[in-house]
Amino acid sequence: MHPLTRSQSDTLAALRQFGVVPVPDSVRASGAGITFAFAYPRDARQILGDGTLFGQGRLGILHSRVVGGVLTEYRSYRTGEEYSLHVVIGKKGGAFADLDRFNPYQSAASLFLHGVLELAPHLARRLATMLSR
Repeated sequence: MHPLTRSQSDTLAALRQFGVVPVPDSVRASGAGITFAFAYPRDARQILGDGTLFGQGRLGILHSRVVGGVLTEYRSYRTGEEYSLHVVIGKKGGAFADLDRFNPYQSAASLFLHGVLELAPHLARRLATMLSR
């Protein structure tokens, strides 16, 4: 495994806490998150598909390039101060994960806050980079 930032290590710990086990040698840094392969894909999909723990949808399109197209995504429901684990599964089986402050599937307020406080700044930086070229 390659050296990870604190946030990336926290993401890896969150995956393990939920019982989603990555293949150790597959874990790579990717932005604020990680890309990886599931050690036990069937078990991982069963855990992530537990609707009491995770919301599911297709909002992870910003990570489409790193996973080879988005098949689906899951976001853990927040029950306190902990961040929401965000897992994107690609069409070819690769995965991306990171931690978000808000789960947009949890409530209308969380959707709004995710968009304004997490997504908008990222998009603004990308736009500024594109315009500066």
